[in-house]
Amino acid sequence: MRRFAWITGRVRCRGLSLKAAAEVAQFWQLTEEDYDDAEKVNAAYLLYFTHVRFRNGWAEPALLRSEVEGPFKEAAGYVLRIRRFLDAQHPSETKLRMVDGAAQAYLHTPAAATDRKAGEATFVQRLVHATFRDATGYVEGLDEQTVDALFHRLQEHRFNPKVHFQHVLSEMATVAERIDLRKVEGARFYVKDGSKDDELWRDAMQKSYQALAVIKEIESRTAKES
Repeated sequence: MRRFAWITGRVRCRGLSLKAAAEVAQFWQLTEEDYDDAEKVNAAYLLYFTHVRFRNGWAEPALLRSEVEGPFKEAAGYVLRIRRFLDAQHPSETKLRMVDGAAQAYLHTPAAATDRKAGEATFVQRLVHATFRDATGYVEGLDEQTVDALFHRLQEHRFNPKVHFQHVLSEMATVAERIDLRKVEGARFYVKDGSKDDELWRDAMQKSYQALAVIKEIESRTAKES
C-alpha cells in the first residue's frame, strides 16, 4: 500500500441535511467488498509507523502500535460506512478519493497522542474527521457539523441496542415487502408445503416470535424497575 494511493468512489454531499445524515445507519451492514475497502483504510492508517523518521531512527512514534491498532480499525469502519452513505446520495457521480485523507497529517501532530490519551472514542472521532479532510479543509461538501452528525448516528446505532433492533425490524419489513408471493397453482398456501421457501419462511416466523418474546420480557422488566 502506498501512502498516496487513491480509491474511486461516487460522491458528493453538497447541501446534505442533518436529517439526511440520520439515514447513515442503514449502511451499518457491510458486504465482503466493503470489509476489503475498510481494510485498505486501516492499512493506510498503519503507514504512520513506516514514516522515514521512524525507519531511520531519527524519532520515536508518539503513538504506540498496540494502543492504536483497535482504534484504527474502528475508525476505518466508520469511514467506510459514511462513504457508502455518501455514494448513495449521488450514485451517478464519480470522484477519486484519497484512502485516508489527511489522517497522516493528523497522526503526526502532538494532538493525536493527546487525543489517544484522552480516550479511544475521542481519538477515533478525530481520526474520522481527518480522513474526510485534505490540505484545504473538508472534502466532498462535508463540514465539521455534518461529519459529527454522521459519526454520532453510527455510534448510536452501534451502542444503543434499541435503535439497532428497530433498524433491523425496518430492514426486515422492507425486504419482506419486496418479495412477491404469488399463490402456487394447486398449493394450499402461497408457498408450497414442504418446499425450501416454506421452510425458510416458517423459520423466520419462529425466530420473529422468539424475538417478540424477548422484547416483551424487556418491557416487563423495564416496567418493574420504573
